[in-house]
Amino acid sequence: MVSVKYNDNTTYGHYLLNLNQVNGAFDQIYDERAKEMFGKNFYDLDRSIDEEREQYNAVRKGLPRAISIAER
Repeated sequence: MVSVKYNDNTTYGHYLLNLNQVNGAFDQIYDERAKEMFGKNFYDLDRSIDEEREQYNAVRKGLPRAISIAER
């Protein structure tokens, strides 16, 4: 789990920008893992196809996209 903490001076724009960067980091990690494990881009995996759904889940296994917004 990734925990993100902001202070009172954080603008909403910065809040969204930072949250977007955390999500982007997950995207990058998933994509790198998919390429290493299966030689495919993560977001090209078609979850309607059993084999690719299994690959999708294997890439995410042990690394769920879990983001917590911590209190001040």
